[in-house]
Parts: sequence; structure tokens; C-alpha cells
Amino acid sequence: MENIKVLDLLAEEGSLSLEESRDRSIALSDLWDLLRIKDAQIFQRSRSRWLKEGDANTSYFHSCVKTRSRRNAILALRVGDRWVESVNDIRAEIVGYFSRHFTEEVSS
Repeated sequence: MENIKVLDLLAEEGSLSLEESRDRSIALSDLWDLLRIKDAQIFQRSRSRWLKEGDANTSYFHSCVKTRSRRNAILALRVGDRWVESVNDIRAEIVGYFSRHFTEEVSS
């Protein structure tokens, strides 16, 4: 990492030799490889936690489900120039929209 910093400073000054440029490219490539490995390890750890705790109806599993349902919820819907906020009104507007959409005749 320190080597990359030194080579970056030399590159900014414009005094980077061909060999130093090659060394910098190799060092950056190695750094990116290490970062990808670290990301893969973090992802794998999250998967193992899910397998360990997720299927047991734990608080972790329930928090994942609650987060997803919050993200997918429709809390308000804009219809024309007004906002619809009650669950029944939102449902009625959505059903009405798709009913009109799929029952309109195609003009020829």
C-alpha cells in the first residue's frame, strides 16, 4: 500500500519510469484482487450467518423480512393532483388503474 502511494506521488510529478509504471500497475492489480477477496469473504460470512440464523425464525430473520416489507410498502399514491394515503383507497386506485388499462379496446 505504501509502495502505491509513493508511485502515485511520482506519477503526479511526471517522473515515473517505465519500470515504476509497471510496478504500480502490478501493485494496483494486486490490491484490487485483495479487495475482491475481502468482499467475497464478507459476503460468504453474511451467507453463513443467514444459513445459521435465518431459517430458525430468529430476530435476524424477522428483521430481514420486516425491512423488506417496509421497502416494498406503498404508503401513499399520487393520483392526478391529489395524494391517496389510506390502504383501501390505494388498493381501489391500483385495481381501477389496471382494470382500465387491461380493458381498454385497441383502436385500429
